Amino acid sequence: MAGILEGIRVVSMGQVVVIPAASTMLADWGAEVIKLESLIGEQHRGMRQAQGIPTGEINWVMQVLNRNKKGLAINLKTPEGIEAVHKLIKTTDVFMYNYEYSSLKEFKLDYKTLSEVNPRIIHASVTGYGRKGPDKDERGYDPIQPGPSGSMCVHIGRHSTHELVCLYCPTQMLGRDCPVVKNV
Repeated sequence: MAGILEGIRVVSMGQVVVIPAASTMLADWGAEVIKLESLIGEQHRGMRQAQGIPTGEINWVMQVLNRNKKGLAINLKTPEGIEAVHKLIKTTDVFMYNYEYSSLKEFKLDYKTLSEVNPRIIHASVTGYGRKGPDKDERGYDPIQPGPSGSMCVHIGRHSTHELVCLYCPTQMLGRDCPVVKNV
């Protein structure tokens, strides 16, 4: 049985979870997904265990997040690497990524450039902090996101006196204060 996305080509350039998971769903639904990686591979390549996942020779994280995909290791720091990706983009329907937008411009993979290569391209991104604002170029991983939003904080106290207490402050990894507000 053919998938509902059969005939759709997706080039995926993402790491960690969000883009690998999203592009895996597209592959599961029949899209041809080509995962681009650097010559050394993405972060999960060396992972052999994760909480609740059996250890052993098989890298289960890579299996789960990259099933049904084709892979291409490419050096985007060379003109030949960029040219190879542009050649691939000519026959691609969707380009999806979760890298910083400034990196895409550097590697000539921004929307303006790719739409000149293929005017029909859909340029899909997931960013931690959006394309505008002071944190637009920051990396945004799932464990970091709840800190700036305050969702890692909980209300404690009785009656009308409440304190917000952060259980975990991942924003401190970015050199920022945890958004703790007392006696609100």
